[in-house]
Amino acid sequence: MQLNSKVSKKILLALLVCVLPGVILSFNNVWRTYQSHLQSLNGDANFFADQLIVQQTAKIQQAKYFLTELSQFPEIQNPHYSGCKVLLERQLHLIPIFTSIGVPTPTGELICSASLDGDLNFSANKPYFENAIRYRNLTISNLARDGIDHELHIHMAYPIEDKKSNDLLGVAVGTMSFSWWQESLAEFEKTNGQVLAFITDESNKVVASYGEFAPSEGDELPKQYQASYKQDYDLLDGALQSVDISDKHYIFAQRNLIRANENSELSLTFWVALPSEKGYQAALHDLVSDITLILIGLMVSCFLLWMFARFIIMNPMASLLAEFSNKSSDKGKQLSIHQLDDSIRQILKQQKNTAKHLSVTEQQLILAYQKQDLILNSASVGIIEFDQDIQILSYSQRCQEFFQVTEEQIQHSHLSALAMYAGSRQCNEFDPLLERFESHGDKDFILVTKSLRGRQQEPEELYFKWHLTRVESEASQTKWVAVIEDATEQENVKRSLSERASHDWLTKLPNRYSAMGSIEDSIKSPYVDQFYLVLFDLNGFKLINDTFGHDVGDALLIGLSERMNSLLEPNERLARFGGDEFLLFIPGQQLLSRINFLHKEIFASIRIQNRDFHCAASAGIAVYPKDGTDTMTLIKRADLAMYEAKHKQSIDCVCYRPEMENQGVERYEMESALRYAYDHDEFSLNYQPVVNPGQKRIMSVEALIRWQSASKGWVGPDKFITVAEEMGLINQIGLWVIKQALSDLEEVKRIFGEEVCINVNLSPHQLKNSALTNELVALAEQKPSLMNNLILEVTENVLINDASVDRIYRLRKAGYRIALDDFGTGFSSLSHIARMPIDILKIDQSFIARFDDSERDRLLLKNIVAMAKDLDLHIVAEGIESEHQANQLADMGCPNMQGYFFSKPKALNDFEANFALGYSLESIEQGASTVQSKKVTQTIEGEAEVVD
Repeated sequence: MQLNSKVSKKILLALLVCVLPGVILSFNNVWRTYQSHLQSLNGDANFFADQLIVQQTAKIQQAKYFLTELSQFPEIQNPHYSGCKVLLERQLHLIPIFTSIGVPTPTGELICSASLDGDLNFSANKPYFENAIRYRNLTISNLARDGIDHELHIHMAYPIEDKKSNDLLGVAVGTMSFSWWQESLAEFEKTNGQVLAFITDESNKVVASYGEFAPSEGDELPKQYQASYKQDYDLLDGALQSVDISDKHYIFAQRNLIRANENSELSLTFWVALPSEKGYQAALHDLVSDITLILIGLMVSCFLLWMFARFIIMNPMASLLAEFSNKSSDKGKQLSIHQLDDSIRQILKQQKNTAKHLSVTEQQLILAYQKQDLILNSASVGIIEFDQDIQILSYSQRCQEFFQVTEEQIQHSHLSALAMYAGSRQCNEFDPLLERFESHGDKDFILVTKSLRGRQQEPEELYFKWHLTRVESEASQTKWVAVIEDATEQENVKRSLSERASHDWLTKLPNRYSAMGSIEDSIKSPYVDQFYLVLFDLNGFKLINDTFGHDVGDALLIGLSERMNSLLEPNERLARFGGDEFLLFIPGQQLLSRINFLHKEIFASIRIQNRDFHCAASAGIAVYPKDGTDTMTLIKRADLAMYEAKHKQSIDCVCYRPEMENQGVERYEMESALRYAYDHDEFSLNYQPVVNPGQKRIMSVEALIRWQSASKGWVGPDKFITVAEEMGLINQIGLWVIKQALSDLEEVKRIFGEEVCINVNLSPHQLKNSALTNELVALAEQKPSLMNNLILEVTENVLINDASVDRIYRLRKAGYRIALDDFGTGFSSLSHIARMPIDILKIDQSFIARFDDSERDRLLLKNIVAMAKDLDLHIVAEGIESEHQANQLADMGCPNMQGYFFSKPKALNDFEANFALGYSLESIEQGASTVQSKKVTQTIEGEAEVVD
């Protein structure tokens, strides 16, 4: 028993020796934690002082850029213009850097001004105003307090110079409020407790203060503050140097903002102090917690070791001693020396196995930790763990690259501090993330945040995608796990796609949808009373594309859009509305002269790929709110005006008029009626004879289309032919005329004789289509006899198209006779006539109507007749209305004539039987005697043709 007692004492002594280093290390950790709290507090004070300097510097740079750009506006260059005040008010609301802006003359007379909260506090005899005039550069006043509302502010001034002569026109003066300083302190105070701050000038006088114990404004800085301040914290007797104010300990940080030169009076010193009481309390709390844990751990360890020693070592040894001391005569119960040796060996072996097992387990835990650390630090995503109060518990290496903040700086800090610790390296915007934490509570969510890296004028934009997952575990402090990935490339692609959706890919101008959204915004804006929408459509752009290629057409559109942008004022906007349509937005009133100027300048001659192009454009104008109060109505009415300009081939812009709506309705009704007429056989043919008075016979009859509409009644060809051409129905109607004429051929022969021919008109539009040519050639091959009874009439304007001329050659080669109709009204010349594959020349009625009144026209008519005879062409004079005209043409040698004097166009069943005799003309002359005394003008009713 004595041996057992000695062993117990030795074991207890060994336990105390083993535990003592752990106790010492624990107390040392507690002390370091206490010092760390104070160091963190000092770092927070220095950091926030840096932030105040950065914010003030950024605001001055932003204000300088704002005044510089503002001085270039035309309204500021001419501040006497009434738009100066409107511009200043608009800029104040859009970019509220200043609380008020004004434009005084160099003599100090305030011309125009605008303010968000009162009048501009301006005095011409201030040094900053005089320095702006003297040095022609930005000047800044010192921090001062307004005498009216006692608000801190800074005045800034920038000279306004004439762009051409560099003469001084005035000075742009702005008042910048210093209220941001107190707002920043209030936000910082929410996170770090009670804050003490004040600002001193170059003479160490307090000009602004914040906090209950801060020195009063106007006082000189107390010496205790000056003596206590150090750039870095010092360890004095185990504590950070601080100042006692009203039983409170404060740690100070100081930063200087000095801009004192010939352009600036601003020289400030920012003082920030944080109470160290919070650090003491936190350190004391950690000290009590750690001591308690150490004591509990010590007691548990001692108890476990004691139990281990007692049951594993002491009890077996006591049993061994009992066996040796047993004096019993029963030898079978005595423990032999060999059995004792085996028992000791088993104990030693068990101890070795236990030690080996513990070593392997420890190694596995170390490897698992190293593997986990390697995975977290090599992953492409960042991982952050938060506790319930959004304090950062762990922070992976990838996050350090993302946010430019190390783990040592941010650990155990609130998420909001992550934005502040980056300082000037990177600006992280976490306000949306903090709002989602507050609003979602215990729900998982995903959010993208934006960061700006660098301090250049255009910093690099970074985007990070946060996947926040709620963790419920009582064994861990972790309540939120954030997985962060770099989404910059994805966001840039998304932004690029968004830009492509709102802008034209070729000209980079806003597209139709973006323009419509901009117009909607202008309509909703309370600052816009009236604006103009001008819709431009290029004339002949398709011809340029077809002739020179789409690359030239694209280059032309790009050149025109660049020219348009260079001519526009800042408040004017341009968009590409369609293929060759541009929409121009011009705010203001009575600006038709401006629109006409732009129309003239934009579409002047332009050089593209070493070739000059003269691009004309039709333009329609709609005015808000006179012509409409919504976007679709305004665009529709600008479009109607543009089509009116295109129809009239006007070189000026056309303004919308209400009657244009009716014209559009009438046009739609006409198109619908035409389609109905074609589908329901409402067309018919009239015929007008071509006679030879000398031979007293009818040579041919011309087929002329007529329309008796079920809904509109009789409609003249002058009203529906042009519509049919524009809507693309002329090809079907022209083909119907040819088929109907061939169907009437037998009846025509019965009435007018076997040798009579039918003249059918072919429009240039039909000749552009090879389908009709192929069908006529196939018809000639199937029925060669038709060739003697069918004459195809074409007009002069087909001669300018080489493809149409080739098709005319092909038809003539197939056996058809070709007549050139309306000679003298198109684009042909005598050289064209000599080369053209024609058999008959029809002189236009305009020559016939004028030859009695003009000797020159009479000579021209005689020469045309003589030329046709020399070219061996048959001649037909159109529009004969009197016997005198017929006799004069006969004297000139023109044998064939057509007109009201002989017969109006009629349906076949309206012709009398004497037309079939073919050898007497007296009846024709008698039938025409009723109109001989009247000068009947032959109109399109008598000479309607299907032409393009």
